Amino acid sequence: MTIKQALLHNTGWKMVAMLFTFLNNLFIVKLLGITQSASLFYAIAIFTFLGTIFKGSLENGIIFYASQNPASKKLLLQLVGVVTVVQIILVYVVLKYFISVAANFQIALATIFIVSNITLFYITSFFQVAKMFLSVNLISCVFTFLQTILLIVCLFKLPLGFAISPDQNIVLGILAITSLLQVLTLLFYYVNKVPFENSTTQSITSLQKVVTFSLTNYVCAILLFLIMRADLYFVEKYCDTNTLSNYIQASKIGQLLLVFPGLLGGVIFPYAATDDQTLQPKINGLIRLITLVFLIGFVMSYFVGNTVFTWLLGDGFGLMNHIFLLSFIGIYSLTISILLISFYEGVNKQRIIIIANSCTLLILLLGDYFLVKKYGFALAAIIFSVSNFIGLCILLNEYKKMNSLHFIHLFLITKQDVIDLQFWKKI
Repeated sequence: MTIKQALLHNTGWKMVAMLFTFLNNLFIVKLLGITQSASLFYAIAIFTFLGTIFKGSLENGIIFYASQNPASKKLLLQLVGVVTVVQIILVYVVLKYFISVAANFQIALATIFIVSNITLFYITSFFQVAKMFLSVNLISCVFTFLQTILLIVCLFKLPLGFAISPDQNIVLGILAITSLLQVLTLLFYYVNKVPFENSTTQSITSLQKVVTFSLTNYVCAILLFLIMRADLYFVEKYCDTNTLSNYIQASKIGQLLLVFPGLLGGVIFPYAATDDQTLQPKINGLIRLITLVFLIGFVMSYFVGNTVFTWLLGDGFGLMNHIFLLSFIGIYSLTISILLISFYEGVNKQRIIIIANSCTLLILLLGDYFLVKKYGFALAAIIFSVSNFIGLCILLNEYKKMNSLHFIHLFLITKQDVIDLQFWKKI
């Protein structure tokens, strides 16, 4: 499969899944109301953070090692099985005894939600190595749509022969069980579709290489996760519930926008790991394409964003577009950074990722700590933008050393680009 085909397959169906995810978010707000939905989304952010901690970036270790050693698939699947069993026990114990927000939810449902989403990353990595981007994303889209259907049933109280009393546990249960079913479906499909090679060369030493790469990547992932969510802690601490709900929804829109570069990165990483010499010009084209899309998006949000957001979510979300615009540069910077991070992971240059993410997080935390209490949510959004822009500059400086293209040409969209989309043809 060519890189262009992989990019199209990995984004086309996923964009449909993103639409369903956005609808799911709207339905949850309508179903639970502003206060309860904010509480649920905050808990999910905590659960997702725990998932990031426990998964240890093993999925990227799998991609990096299996791309270079195709015969290692069976050994790596066995490793995933062992790791998953350990994670179930650890996650349950941590939720029950150490996470106060989990007291508002059924521990079993929270455990299923966290572990299923961790395992989804692991199983998806095998599809990425095999370049099976269409099948994995189609299955993902089906189960996201299933979540949408179940939320509609709850929202409109469709007759199912039993009473439904929507609450946070019902919604969490829908998200958890559908994630578990998706894991089982993907695993069944992969095992029956992909042939496994017998190899006598795979050993404990092979696993050590996977673990070493994964642990380094794990540090990068934790830093990136904190960058994307640390500001929520300060807004939750210093602002009222309505402001927090607006900030969370603006943050979720930003996170949805970051799904697209994440999908592109999911293609860039395995191709970079196989030392594809045609990859960098394609990354350059993607950067220009994303820049154009964001410029158009900013103009649209400036003029009609407030009307759209309040129409979709209600009058209580009048601050949402203001927050979104203030954090727009940060979202754009993160979008480009994710592409570059995926490339650096594939060529095993993770040191520069750690440096850039550490600087970004340090600026973000210091700015929020000293300024958000006094100046409120607006400064939190501005600090998010400034810190991520600085992190992007660090990554670009390293990329420029590896790329013969002049720095300005990474972003300069010419008239000819707009006319015939040359930057897309080069992908």
